Amino acid sequence: MRPSRYFPHPSPFPECSRETARALSTAIVSELRKETAAGPPSREDGCVYTGAAGKAYCLYRIGELDLASQLLHLSLHQGSKRRRPSDGLSLMCGEAGVAVVAALVSHASGKTETAQKMVDKFCSFAASSSGLMTSKADDEWLYGKTGFLVGALELRRVLGNQAVPSQIVESVWNGLLRKGVSTGWVFPWHGEEYVGAAHGTMGVLHALMSVPEMCLAGGAGGSGNREALEAGLRTVLGWKCPDGNFPAVVEEKSQQMSELVHFCHGAPGAVLLFSRAALLFSSQAYAREAVAAAEIVYSRGLLRKGPGLCHGVAGNGFALLVLSRLPPPLLSASESERWRSRARQFAHFISTDEFRNGSRQPDTPLSMWEGWAGVLTFLKALSPSEPDKGDNLDPFPLFSVFPV
Repeated sequence: MRPSRYFPHPSPFPECSRETARALSTAIVSELRKETAAGPPSREDGCVYTGAAGKAYCLYRIGELDLASQLLHLSLHQGSKRRRPSDGLSLMCGEAGVAVVAALVSHASGKTETAQKMVDKFCSFAASSSGLMTSKADDEWLYGKTGFLVGALELRRVLGNQAVPSQIVESVWNGLLRKGVSTGWVFPWHGEEYVGAAHGTMGVLHALMSVPEMCLAGGAGGSGNREALEAGLRTVLGWKCPDGNFPAVVEEKSQQMSELVHFCHGAPGAVLLFSRAALLFSSQAYAREAVAAAEIVYSRGLLRKGPGLCHGVAGNGFALLVLSRLPPPLLSASESERWRSRARQFAHFISTDEFRNGSRQPDTPLSMWEGWAGVLTFLKALSPSEPDKGDNLDPFPLFSVFPV
């Protein structure tokens, strides 16, 4: 891998203190307030991935509901004019994702009627003749059916299972499982067979395993859904490159080294996928795969590309933090503390002048997935103050490893 893609570990490599985390969070929120007061950037589309809705979600995660509501207003009333109708059902880039965030923020703010309207809007995409269940809809997490399923699960987790009808969840779940089995767990996107969390098989399998009652049910022909999913996991492991990382696309699996160590492409997605598999199937073998992927993330994860969740230091640090939450016997207490410590090291590095001066400025510097808003959720998840809260137990935003 070209050294220019990532920073070498500093020496010493300190952990992030509460004071540093608090100061950085305060600074990020201050910048979001300034931007909100000035109005959205000229190219702002209001979406979850890079727009106002994503910033609102991050503020919701840290309890800044008033500012989150202001950003949602911008997303709903200004950004919608710039979003593409073809992206409607996308969790990250479409109206469905905005509806999820609006429902969550409204619910947390006590606006029950508004929350229900947003849930109804989200569910309407499942009934649209040009929407969710058509063959034209993508399968993956960022734009397609997998992301829609994740949005439905998030609404059910927070608002209750009645929020999104079971038939919607089951229809999407069964459709994705059938597609995976029939294609050998390959989900082409724009002509490429992607592997990772954002566009590929890792993301689809992860979402499917987030519905435990479906995973452990019997499937067509009596073979069982678990067997089908584990076949998918074996397929992903078969794509691993010799260096231990995972390729962006299947055709690159024979390369000696895969350069991308991002949530969207590479080992961070594998940490999340195999952590989920370890929990669901009580499997130390899958836990070992998660640890192996995390070693790649730790060694090459201080990315110069930016601070964000998708292809930045916060997303990679988050993967380490998620791994640390695996309970015994999947991970010993000493192993858990080692990975928590490493996650805190990544958080500290984001706060340093070395990172700020040596990393690339994202195109959307305050956004959730490319920029600094996503860092807020990472810093919040590192806080030990409220270990029993759901957002602290299950930290990674909209890619849940510990579903209720």
